[in-house]
Amino acid sequence: MVSLSAHDTRFSAAATAPVNPADAAPALKVPLLFACATEDPSAFCGDSAKDFLAAVATTDRKVIELPDSTMHGWDMLGTIESDVDTFLAAHAG
Repeated sequence: MVSLSAHDTRFSAAATAPVNPADAAPALKVPLLFACATEDPSAFCGDSAKDFLAAVATTDRKVIELPDSTMHGWDMLGTIESDVDTFLAAHAG
């Protein structure tokens, strides 16, 4: 799984479980690449992501934080494309 700019943990989707990232974390058992920009106002990153990442069930994870950046979602790909490609290639199969 590749996560680009996960929404703030207070975000709630549909009324089905899990409804937010914090609720979903224990169910994430696949390899995870979690990418975020530290100054993105609509995503969680850095200290605000620590509890989420600690609750993720998988131990196969990579975290990429873009310091002093407000990039969101696929806008980050120009910067981290090789990391994403390497992660996906390592887990293809």
